[in-house]
Amino acid sequence: MNFYQHHIGDYAAATMHLTFLEDAAYSRLIRIYYRDEKPLPADVAAVQRLAGARSKEEREAVEIILSEFFTLEDDGWHNKRCDEEIGRASESRDGNDERKANDKERKRRYRQRRAELFEQCRNAGLVPPFDASLSDLESLLSRGQDADGDADRTRTGTGEGRGQDADGDGDGTANQTPDSRLQKDQKQKSLVQRAARSAARFPEFWAAYPVKKGRAEALAKWTARGLDAIADRIIADVQARKAHDRQWLDGYAPHGSTYVNGRGWEDEIETGRKPDRPGDGGGSAGGVFGVAL
Repeated sequence: MNFYQHHIGDYAAATMHLTFLEDAAYSRLIRIYYRDEKPLPADVAAVQRLAGARSKEEREAVEIILSEFFTLEDDGWHNKRCDEEIGRASESRDGNDERKANDKERKRRYRQRRAELFEQCRNAGLVPPFDASLSDLESLLSRGQDADGDADRTRTGTGEGRGQDADGDGDGTANQTPDSRLQKDQKQKSLVQRAARSAARFPEFWAAYPVKKGRAEALAKWTARGLDAIADRIIADVQARKAHDRQWLDGYAPHGSTYVNGRGWEDEIETGRKPDRPGDGGGSAGGVFGVAL
C-alpha cells in the first residue's frame, strides 16, 4: 500500500502512554506492515532489524510494542487495525479493476459497432462524417434505407405492379387510377432522401465560396445533412454575401467548413460598411473579393 488512513485521534488515544522510543517503534512497524501488506516476521530479532532498532533501548521498545499491539500467529505478528485497513484496500482495488475491465469492454463494443455502421454506410453509398456518433450513423443509415423503400413503393403504386396481371400487360382488374397527390408526396420525399445520399452540388458551392478552408469536413457535413436538396438556396446566399455582407467584404468570411457546420445561410446578411477613419484618404477598394465601394 502506498496510502493508508491515519486517524490521529484514535492513534493518540491508544499511544498516549508510550515513551518517545516506543511511539517511534510503533509508527515504524505499522508503516512496514502496510508497505508489505502482510504480518511482521515471527522472529523478534528479524522485526528489530526491519525497524532499524540498534541500541538496547530501541530493541526493548520493539519488544514492548509487539507484546502490546500485535498478536503472534502461525504466519507472524498480526495487528488487527492494519489487517482491517489492508482488507478494505484490497476490496477497493478489486472493485476498481472490475470497473476498468467493464469500461474497456464497453469501449471495445462501441468501437466495433461504430466500425460496422461505417461499413454499412459505405456499402449503401453513404459518406458519414469521420466524427459521427453511433446515433448519427444509425440515423443516416435509416434515412438511406427509407429512401430505397420509398422508391420501391412509388414504382409499385404508379403502375409497375398495381393493376397488372401475371404477364405484366396491365390488363388486371385493379383500379388503374393513381392517387396523384399521394404520388406527388412520395416522389418529393424520395427526391429529398436520395439527395441526402449524394453531394453532386457540393463542387458548385465550393467553387462559389471565397474561403476554401476545411473542404473535407465541409463535404462530410454537406453529405450527411443532404444539402444537395437546398443547394440553390445556399449558393445564392453565398453570392449575396460576397456582394453585400459587410464582414465578408471586409475580408472576414468564415472557412467553408465553418459556414456549412453553422448553417451560415440561415444568418442575416449585415449590409453596409463602417465609415473610413479620418486620414485614410477617403475610401478604399472593398474587401478581399475585389468589390469596390
